[in-house]
Amino acid sequence: MALGLPILLAAYASGLLAAPYLFPAPWFPLLPLLAGGLWLLWPQRRLAPLLLLLCFSCLGLVRYQLQLQPPSTSGHVAAWAGETPLRIAGRVDRVRSRPEQRSVIDLEAHTLTVAGQSRTVRGKVRIFLDSPPGSAAPGREVRLWARLRKPRDFGTPGEFAYRRHLAREGIFVTAYLPGSEGLAVLAGDRLDLSATIARWRLAAAAFIDSNLPAEQGILARALLIGDQGGFSAGLRERLADCGLSHLFAISGMHLGFLAGFLYLAARAFYRRSRRLLLWAPPRRVLPLALLPLLGFYLVMSGGALATSRAFLIAVGAALYLALSRTLAPLRALAAAAMILLLLDPLAIFEPGFQLSFAGAAGLLVLLPPWQRRLDSWPRPWRWAATLFLASLAATLATLPLALAHFYRFAPVAPLSNLLAVPLIALVALPCGLAGLLLAPLALPPAVWLLKLSGLATSLGLSAGEALAGLPWLSGRVWYPTPATLAGISLLVVASGLAAHSRRWRQASLPVAAAGILAWSWPVSAPGALRLTVLSVGQSEALLLTLPGGENLLIDGGGSHDPRIDIGKRLVAPALARLGVQRLEAVLLTHPHPDHSGGLQEVLATFPVAELWAGPGPEDLPAPLARLAAKRQIPRRQFAPGWQRLASAPGLELDLYCPPAEVISANDRSLVLYARQGKRGLLLTGDLAAGGIRRLLATPLPGPVDLLKIPHHGSRHSAPELLMQTLHPAQALVSVGAGNSYGFPDPVVLDALERSGTTLWRTDRDGTIRFLALEDGWQPQRWQRGLFR
Repeated sequence: MALGLPILLAAYASGLLAAPYLFPAPWFPLLPLLAGGLWLLWPQRRLAPLLLLLCFSCLGLVRYQLQLQPPSTSGHVAAWAGETPLRIAGRVDRVRSRPEQRSVIDLEAHTLTVAGQSRTVRGKVRIFLDSPPGSAAPGREVRLWARLRKPRDFGTPGEFAYRRHLAREGIFVTAYLPGSEGLAVLAGDRLDLSATIARWRLAAAAFIDSNLPAEQGILARALLIGDQGGFSAGLRERLADCGLSHLFAISGMHLGFLAGFLYLAARAFYRRSRRLLLWAPPRRVLPLALLPLLGFYLVMSGGALATSRAFLIAVGAALYLALSRTLAPLRALAAAAMILLLLDPLAIFEPGFQLSFAGAAGLLVLLPPWQRRLDSWPRPWRWAATLFLASLAATLATLPLALAHFYRFAPVAPLSNLLAVPLIALVALPCGLAGLLLAPLALPPAVWLLKLSGLATSLGLSAGEALAGLPWLSGRVWYPTPATLAGISLLVVASGLAAHSRRWRQASLPVAAAGILAWSWPVSAPGALRLTVLSVGQSEALLLTLPGGENLLIDGGGSHDPRIDIGKRLVAPALARLGVQRLEAVLLTHPHPDHSGGLQEVLATFPVAELWAGPGPEDLPAPLARLAAKRQIPRRQFAPGWQRLASAPGLELDLYCPPAEVISANDRSLVLYARQGKRGLLLTGDLAAGGIRRLLATPLPGPVDLLKIPHHGSRHSAPELLMQTLHPAQALVSVGAGNSYGFPDPVVLDALERSGTTLWRTDRDGTIRFLALEDGWQPQRWQRGLFR
C-alpha cells in the first residue's frame, strides 16, 4: 500500500505533538533509524507501511527533543547562565519595539568575560530593555553587564510555552537591562544580509512613524513590515473583537493579493509583445518570473509562518504551471506543511502556523461547494457573497484553535471582513508598499501613498468596530474545557464533511454526534477531595475540588506590575485546562494584589455562584466589588470565628474569620479548613504571627495533615508554633522562583525539617495537586502536560 504525503505528514506531526508529553531518553534517536532500517530491509512486506509511519512519527519525536535543547557542544553561551553578572560582547542581530517605549534586542554573543578572563562563546541572548534601544542597531557590536537567565515556564496547566517559543528561535538564555545606557555600542559595524534587512525594516518603521498618527503607524507597521511590537493589549483586544487580527498579521492573504497585483501588471506588459505570446502563454512564464519579488517581500516582511506557507505553495504552483501540469491544492498545502516542519519542527506549536494551515484548509474544503451555489448570481453580488463565505469558512476552520490559544471569538468576523478586506487588501496594502518603495527617493507621492494606506487601515478598523457594537456580534472571551474544544473541533470537521458528496455527508452525522457528546461530557465527577496549588509566581491561587465535583477558587494570584495580568495569563487558562466550567465560590482571603489581582478575569469570564470575602468594605477591592455587582454575583460575608460551610458524609468544610478589630490586612486573612475522612487540610492565607496565635487559640475543626504555609513562607508567620501545634505530614508554599524576599525563609525551612514535614513549593515543583486518600495526601506534579 502506497502512503501519500498527507498520511506521512500526519505521522510526522503526531510525533511532534506527542513529544511534549514524553520524558526524553538517550535512546530516542535510535527509534527512527531502527524503523527506517527495517522498512528498507522489507519494503514489500505487509508491515512496511506501518514501519514507514513509525519512522516518520519517531522522527518528529526526535526532532522536537533536539530542537528544545541548546547545542551540546562546548562554548554555547547558555552554559554560563547563573546569578553572577557577566560582561557580554556580541553583535546585534535584531531589534524590536514593544509597548510603552520598551524594546527587545537579540544579541549574537561572541565573547564573555568571567573573573577577568575572556572566553569565546556562541549563541543568541535575548535582552529585554525598559527603554528604546538607543543606537544599538542590527550589525553593531555592543557590550553589556548582565546576568544570564535560562527561560523557564511557570509549570501551570494551560500556560503559554515560553521556553519552547524561545527555543524555536534558537534562544536559550535571556538578560534584562533597565535602559539602553547599560549597552555600550562599540566601533565598527558588520552588515551582512540579515543585518541589512533588519536595518531596512527599522528605517521603514521610522518612516511610517514619522508620517502617520500613533495608532495608524502601529497598524501600518504590522500590515506592511510585519512589526507588531507596538501593539498594546487593548489594541489586540479591539482587533480580536472585530475579527480583524489576521489582517494585521502578514499572512498568505497579503502575499496572495500582492502576487495578484504583480501578475496583472506584468501580464499587461507581456501581452504587448507578440514574440513573447508566441513563445509561451503568460501563465506559464510570469509566475516563475515573479517568485524573486515575492521572496523579497517574504524576507522584508519578517518571514512569518503564514507567509512562508503561501510562498512555498506559490513556488509549487509556478513550477507546475511552467510544466503545464495541475497541482492538487490540498496536496500542495500538505507539502508546504511538511517542508516547514522538517526545517522548523517547533513551528507546529505556534498559533500562526496552526491558524494559517487550518484557515487555508477551511477555504479549500468548505468554500468550493458553497461557491457552486452562487454561479447564477450577478457578478457583484457573487463577489461579495464569495468574500463573506471565504471569511466564514476560515472563521469556522480556525475557531477551535483561536479558542485554544487566545480564548476569544468574534461572531462579527464574516461581516467585518466583508468591509475591511477590500479596504486593507486593495487599498492599504498596495499603497503602503508603494510608499515604502518610493521613500528612499524622497518623493512626495511616497508620503501621500502612506497616508492613504493609514487612512484605509483606520477606516477598516472603524467599520469593524461599528459592526462589533451590534447586539450578539461583539467579541467574546471564553475559556472552554478540553472536552468542549474537542466537541467544537468535531463539529467543524462534520461541517466540512457535510459540504461535499453524499458519501461524506453520511459520515458527517456520526462525527457531529460525537462532537455534541464531547461538548456535553461532564468534567466534574464525584471523587476524592483534592487541592490544586497553581504555580503563579510570587502570588497565590488554589483550587479546592470537593468530592461532589464542586470547585472553589481560593485567591486568584496577581502581580504588583500592572502590565502583567496573572488572571489572563495563568489562572483562567489553568481553570479551563483543568476542566472547570463553573465555580461554586471564589474566596478572597485578603485584598492584597498578589491574591486579588487575577480574580478580575475569573469573575468576568466564569460563572461564579458566590464571592466570599471578609466583612469589612476594605476586604474587597473596589474593582472586584463593581464587577461582582455588574455580573450579579452575591457577596457572602462572615462573622468572626469558625463557621461550618458544608457538611456531608465524609466531608467537612469550615471557614475562620478573624476578629473585626484586627488592623493588619494579612492578619485579617480568611482561613479555610476541609476534611474528607481522616485527611484534613488548612489554608492560612497570609496570616502573620499574631494571626496564627489567634487562630490556634480557637479549637480547630479537625486534624491537619496538609498545611499551606502562611505568607509564602515568611519567617514572621510563627513557623515553629505551627509545626509544634499541628504536626502536619506535608506542607506547601506558593512562592516565585528567585523572588527578592528570599521566601521560603530559612527559619521556615529549618522548622519544617525538624518536624519531619515534607515541603512542596511551586517555584521548584510547579503546579501541585493533592488527593485525599486513605493512607494520606497523594501529591502529583504537573509535568509535561499531565499530573504525574
